[in-house]
Amino acid sequence: MNIFKPRRSKFGIRALFFTLLLGAVFAGGGYTIMRSTEIDPSWTRVAGSVVDVLSSRSTDNSTQYAAIIEYTVNGQSYRVIGSSSSSARPAIGSMSAVAYNPASPAESKAVVSPVWRVLLYLAQLIGGIAFISGPILFVRSILRSRKIAALQQNGQKLTGVIVDVPTSNNSNRQGGYTIVVAATDSLGVVNNYESDPMTGVAGLSIMDFQNHPIPIDVYVDPASPKNYYVDISGIPELSPSRIAELIASAGGTKPPQNTISN
Repeated sequence: MNIFKPRRSKFGIRALFFTLLLGAVFAGGGYTIMRSTEIDPSWTRVAGSVVDVLSSRSTDNSTQYAAIIEYTVNGQSYRVIGSSSSSARPAIGSMSAVAYNPASPAESKAVVSPVWRVLLYLAQLIGGIAFISGPILFVRSILRSRKIAALQQNGQKLTGVIVDVPTSNNSNRQGGYTIVVAATDSLGVVNNYESDPMTGVAGLSIMDFQNHPIPIDVYVDPASPKNYYVDISGIPELSPSRIAELIASAGGTKPPQNTISN
């Protein structure tokens, strides 16, 4: 049974949900931490010293460290936990600024370093970009799908063959990989048509296209030839045994017998 089939790379509802969730985590988390570390302008800032370290386990089972900072006001010592934690263990004796309430010196906050504050701003920026780009990419994907449906219904159908598989590091692509199909139009002119980005294992199925031509249909808008769609559904599916054969042929060895079966 053939089980592997290439698909056009789409930005669907799951991708939209993930992007919005990512945006919420970065923007919301950055904003919340930023607000929690804000210091009242009337508070007094003094130099403190790291005297101890708190450790805890994060969700990925790594250890996070937070500094315990001691500061002195009118000969009285006080302690406050650092505003942030990280995988880097703070050095005992290192200096760290503290801000305290003059009316109640025990009420204090560790002053966030400029670098950490920049990171919080960046987190909010990344979250904002995700919130904006997610819906845009989702709408673009829907519009592209509708345009493809219209081309398949009303466009001029050409049949060509795969002539190239460009590398995926082209900055004009959003991800995956593409194929280039050469097809002859109604005027007898041979043109190259590049597919939408694809996902799946199609790259494996077309790795020997130069020795075994693969016919692919292209749908072109006669009124605007730059508006076209390369129908990647024509790319052959792969069975497990075919995958083993292609991998073996690429490596110059014989495929293993009875290792993978349909």
